[in-house]
Amino acid sequence: MNLYTATAIRPKGSKPLEHVEFLLDGTPDYPWRDINNEIKNSQVPLSIPEVLPFRTKDLKFEELDQYCWLRTSLTMPLLNNKLIDHLTKLHEYEFKSIPAEIQNSKNINEVNSGFSAFYIHEYFDCIDFDNSKPIRRGEIDSYEYNHINFLDLENYPPLFKIKGVATPFMHFTTEKGINQINSLGLKGAEFKKT
Repeated sequence: MNLYTATAIRPKGSKPLEHVEFLLDGTPDYPWRDINNEIKNSQVPLSIPEVLPFRTKDLKFEELDQYCWLRTSLTMPLLNNKLIDHLTKLHEYEFKSIPAEIQNSKNINEVNSGFSAFYIHEYFDCIDFDNSKPIRRGEIDSYEYNHINFLDLENYPPLFKIKGVATPFMHFTTEKGINQINSLGLKGAEFKKT
């Protein structure tokens, strides 16, 4: 079974990703570092605002609706609401959708509300443990998504997180999922074979 990492298109260049906000900047009152720490520790409830404020930076504001996935400083995918509707019709997710307001950096009175953070609560159980070896780091064994085998299952969701991998905030898909995501004709998603 081939799986792919699924992300927003990554910026090109030599700056560390933490310092490059390719498409969106969080506004000063947007506590993305705290929220990211909560996402990584799935036992902690998210203290996320009711609406996520962003500002455009390198992407033209009027082009936003052409994208299905926007790169932000948040580890949750910021998806076009059309894609979220599409995904949730294809698979019965246990999820939370947090609306985003994207402000035009050239005219702060212009706002796009067509995107939301898509927080998938459940993790998909698809590691073939019989044919995968954990990697030992110190005294802890963990599974790296690019060093394991996956079960050949029929019911992979179009977008999912993997139960038991060392990077619990990464999102994945299959070839079928890529086709389902791309069927909307929107750009902005990047898929890399694991």
